[in-house]
Amino acid sequence: MKVFISHATKNKEIVLKFTRLLENVSSEIQTFCTSDRGSIKLGRDFIETIFEELNNSDLFIPIIYIDSKNNFFLCFDKQNLR
Repeated sequence: MKVFISHATKNKEIVLKFTRLLENVSSEIQTFCTSDRGSIKLGRDFIETIFEELNNSDLFIPIIYIDSKNNFFLCFDKQNLR
């Protein structure tokens, strides 16, 4: 199962802990979050990679804090999820 995790950069630490928790539940769980080092390969287009990962994910998990509602990319992810 591929899981896309959307989050604000300032929540990086908690999101990385959450991704590791998910991955430790089962070896079949693959997570994608932009704060995870290596998630977007050097030289790859950031926006294109986001679209590809969203479209290839089985599950979308937004990590939302009160101040996240004005985050551009969180809104971008939500609007473009199909």
